[in-house]
Amino acid sequence: HGRRAVDQGRFLLAWALVGLLTLLLTYLTLVALYQGQWDLKSYRTMIELVSALYERGHPVYLDGQSSFAGFSHYYARTALYKTPTALLLAVAIGFALPRRRFGPRPLSLLALAAGYAALLSALRYTLGLRYILVCYPLLLIAAGRLLQERPEPEAGERARKSADGRWRTWLPRGIALGLVVGTIIELGTVYPHPLRYTNPLLARRAKHQHLADMDLDWGGGLLALRRYLRGRPSEPYALSYHGSLHPRRFGLHPAWYENPSSRRPSEGTLPARGLFFASSTNISGLYGGVDLSA
Repeated sequence: HGRRAVDQGRFLLAWALVGLLTLLLTYLTLVALYQGQWDLKSYRTMIELVSALYERGHPVYLDGQSSFAGFSHYYARTALYKTPTALLLAVAIGFALPRRRFGPRPLSLLALAAGYAALLSALRYTLGLRYILVCYPLLLIAAGRLLQERPEPEAGERARKSADGRWRTWLPRGIALGLVVGTIIELGTVYPHPLRYTNPLLARRAKHQHLADMDLDWGGGLLALRRYLRGRPSEPYALSYHGSLHPRRFGLHPAWYENPSSRRPSEGTLPARGLFFASSTNISGLYGGVDLSA
């Protein structure tokens, strides 16, 4: 019947070799990513820093509140704010389409994504939506499966190929196409800065009143700021910035500059007149700095 007995010892040896090869490839990939560091010193340092960060806590912002202990509902709320409307509709429509039963595959994918997010929520390691990005491919595949699965026809329907049958075939495809087009249009409104996207139906207040830090703002506007200032070469300006690169790298030289999350919070003298630019994270007040509410 096409089956062949496999020696147990050989079977275990084969999978042990697969495991060793996987570890070797992983190690070589890390060496390549860290520019030939065979001892992976930078990688080990990063692990130590992340561990220390987890132990002492890190400020997390959500809906106008900050916490060093995290929020148990952080991933659930943030995922709703950052997930495009089309993907949420795809899952909802997939469940709403008439059918006798749901297949196990999409449900298992949804359960896996929800379980992973719930685990991180229970650990209170809620330092950015990026830690549950692995859930989004699962959601996309599950949404596609839900839209693809059609209800099983009744006995009398199997004998006839009617317009109703064609309608049931093309309806999910039309819905899927419409959702893809809708996603492109919706995300096009924030191009080329996708990090600042928030769902307009669920995040109704100003963006910095819902999210901050790596969920919204990481210094992505410096190039746009440089283009804006080219037409105002003599006007003094101040910059309250959140990010990892100094604005000087982009040819920006403000009269006064602060980065509350850095080791050197401020530089220069705040001008009495001129322009003032601020990152959204600093407007939220997550890391302190100058009171920007005024």
